[in-house]
Amino acid sequence: MYSKADLKVLMDQAEDFDDLKYKPITWFYRDMEEEYYDKIMRREKITVRLKDENGDPRSPINGRVQGTNFQVNVHRKTGQPMEPSIYGDWRIKIPAREIWERCPNLYFADFYCYGNGSRHHVTLVMTEDDTPWDRFCWKRLPLLDAEENPFLRFPEWQWESPTVLCNGIWVEVLVTENLGLSGSEEAGKVKRFPRNRTILPKDKDPHCPHCNI
Repeated sequence: MYSKADLKVLMDQAEDFDDLKYKPITWFYRDMEEEYYDKIMRREKITVRLKDENGDPRSPINGRVQGTNFQVNVHRKTGQPMEPSIYGDWRIKIPAREIWERCPNLYFADFYCYGNGSRHHVTLVMTEDDTPWDRFCWKRLPLLDAEENPFLRFPEWQWESPTVLCNGIWVEVLVTENLGLSGSEEAGKVKRFPRNRTILPKDKDPHCPHCNI
């Protein structure tokens, strides 16, 4: 398992991967199959589950932390959430600031790719103050300044939009609290890549010169 010092080195590699460019965001979004979507809508709640083994097997959160994985990247030209989806036909979008107000602590957890020219991914974790998962992350993961970090930024002023890195790295966020549907979210069908009907957990490419230490 990576130490916190190891993760700081990996985080520096992610920061140096390419030029730091940013786009404003409004939403955290999660794509899913219809069965899971219907369950969430009936319960009016997104419930955490154990983090899968996607990414670097040495990441301290894999198979150990409960949360819900969200995407935050937006299209460079339109500024809208990415389409098509590789994860499912249905999408729920939750205001980014709403999640930040609930889970204001931001940690770096992983930087990886699957090789063969695939996109690089950064995994962040957001926790609520003084919870078991916050204490777990505090001990094992580098804490990020929510206003000034290379990946996902939340300005202090409400009228300023959060921003996400937009240089080709895919930023994923694991939110460690159950999220009730308050009415401020949006939900509906989304276009999907037809060739990606099943997404299984994968290990990172151990030979990539950019995301290994």
